Amino acid sequence: MIKRRALFPRRSNYFVLANVLTIMRRMLLIVDPQYDFITGSLAVAGAEEAMNSLANYITESDGKYEVKVLTADSHPANHMSFVENGGLWNAHCIEGTPGAAIWQPVMRALISTQGDTILLKKGTDTATEEYSIFKNSDAAVRIKEIIRRHGIDIIDLCGIAGDVCVLDTLNDGRRLFGDGMFNVLADYSPSIDGGAPLQSAINSLQEKGR
Repeated sequence: MIKRRALFPRRSNYFVLANVLTIMRRMLLIVDPQYDFITGSLAVAGAEEAMNSLANYITESDGKYEVKVLTADSHPANHMSFVENGGLWNAHCIEGTPGAAIWQPVMRALISTQGDTILLKKGTDTATEEYSIFKNSDAAVRIKEIIRRHGIDIIDLCGIAGDVCVLDTLNDGRRLFGDGMFNVLADYSPSIDGGAPLQSAINSLQEKGR
């Protein structure tokens, strides 16, 4: 996106009209594109197609992003979110297992295109649920530093699942950075429930001008 600003002289009898092009610096934030959420123990309907389409989008958008950030669940085997431990979900994304790995088409697209690729983990503590990367204090500090260092103006957000971790990330991010920072790539954010809560949040952003 390009913003145009008209500059006007402060002390002159002459008016010089000029356009200053301000290039909006973007970050891609992909939430949990992991095998367990795509073809594994917590597979989301449509996730495989959405993540393959995301990989194509990344390749076609080469050079668009200053930096690309991945988040990933990295749970201990006895994590509190698992059904067998009183939680809501089947065991998933256990650290070091194939299900915790990043979907390979997405990873290949990220590392073959311009801009740094950074992986941030969450859910590493047995007793803590972290749908949003911003709930992990260490990761939240790193993202703030990434945004500052790269001068990020817009975060394009997507991932799995749209109505859980993506939505929670969006809500936390809006509180931290404001509505104007976020743009949701809904086509690459498959949801468990069909996407109504995420779409409601997207509508709210659009009403506020994003």
